Amino acid sequence: MLVITAGLLAVPAPPLWAGNEVLAPTLGDDGLYHHAWFENSLLDLRDDLAAAKAADKRLALIFEVRGCPYCKKLQTEILTRPDINRFVRARFDIVQLNLTGDREVTDFDGKVMSEKQLAARWRVMLSPSIIFLPVSAGERAETGFDIEVGRMTGGYDADLVADMFHWVDKRLYAEGITYGQYATRRMAERNKLARQTTN
Repeated sequence: MLVITAGLLAVPAPPLWAGNEVLAPTLGDDGLYHHAWFENSLLDLRDDLAAAKAADKRLALIFEVRGCPYCKKLQTEILTRPDINRFVRARFDIVQLNLTGDREVTDFDGKVMSEKQLAARWRVMLSPSIIFLPVSAGERAETGFDIEVGRMTGGYDADLVADMFHWVDKRLYAEGITYGQYATRRMAERNKLARQTTN
């Protein structure tokens, strides 16, 4: 049974960010949907993390593969929902990787390998997989798998994806609040609001 603590109930819902209009992603030659606001990364993840920190953002990596219906839904339906789009753009740098790709990527410990080798190293087996990184990598040479603060794998509905981004942004993992606890609380709040709206 999942127990919701009093401390969890005190966590406020994150504010939405008012920004530019939401633009649809484009389908690339690699079979993946790309957003113009995704990072144009040189794929040295140490630099990507440092750049995100300098911009007061968090870094997330999305592993996808050609032909994945859940990847298409994530890119064309979930990340284009205005409230999610604005929040993620304001608070996160996103680096997109191909689960079976051959581009060279540098992991946090300095080792260089292909995208598909990095996916294997980080134990990414399903798509899409969103990997959330800490604010900084610290001084020890570790892989992204060693330092990640959370991951979301497979097909989820938009609200659960939004909850994951909010959970990471608020660093609730550092307070001992699991994503499951936070998502359960947010679902209860949405259900209560829906009941009030229909009455």
